[in-house]
Amino acid sequence: MPVNKGQVIAVMEDPALIQLQQDYLVAVSRLQYLQLEYDRQKELNESKVNADKVFQQIQSEFTSQRVIVKGLSERLKLIGINPDKLSEATVSRSVPVYSPIHGYVTKVNVNIGKFVNPSDVLFELINPDDIHAALTVFEKDISQVKIGQKVKVSFADDATKEYDCEVILVTRNIDESRSGTLHCHFLSSPKQLLPGMFLNARIMVGKTDAITVPEDAVVRFGNKQFVAEAISSSKFQLLEVTTGAKENGVISIDAKNIEGKNLVIKNAYAVLSKLENSSDE
Repeated sequence: MPVNKGQVIAVMEDPALIQLQQDYLVAVSRLQYLQLEYDRQKELNESKVNADKVFQQIQSEFTSQRVIVKGLSERLKLIGINPDKLSEATVSRSVPVYSPIHGYVTKVNVNIGKFVNPSDVLFELINPDDIHAALTVFEKDISQVKIGQKVKVSFADDATKEYDCEVILVTRNIDESRSGTLHCHFLSSPKQLLPGMFLNARIMVGKTDAITVPEDAVVRFGNKQFVAEAISSSKFQLLEVTTGAKENGVISIDAKNIEGKNLVIKNAYAVLSKLENSSDE
């Protein structure tokens, strides 16, 4: 449901609302009396008619009452009541809840007559003009992400079309899945973008030198990763590697004494199967 900023989206009723308005009006009335009494005692004190103690007492009461009125005034503003327009005739048992933004109501968690607590979420509103992409990054990679980096984002149903984004926030905690979240701002928001959609993303982390192989060249055996070296047309051996960033079917690897090796870059799992069969014989 679309809503405009300042539009009433709900009405709340509570006897405490009446009490708050009553307390404010009573406090204002007493402040007016203390103002007059303060002015009178000040004039008498300047004329040396009354004792300093009497003036100091009324001064203290007047100051305290101003603080009370100010506090009640701010509490009224929090619930959308203008204290300057509140009077005996305008005391109400209900207050409207206004939308703080232009956007859409995506969730309604209340219904008519429901009792709510101060901590309850009544509505979920989304501003479609500033939707962010929330990306999940694994723990081993999140240290490479910085605010301001460029990101290419694509939709799950069309990986060929990419949209430019920029990293605006990187979380400083890792969840139970050993990953963190970063938020990206769309430089130009796609028209089909909707809250909750799944996205794919490529983060531009800068240029680094690395040894890379096709992803098909890396095999996983046990808890380790390997590439296969072709010693001859019928003889192979596995070399343990540590993998890094991957993109467009290519993955970086880190291993000792791998340069110059004749690596199997296709169907590496077939080589692993052959080696396993040879060890069983």
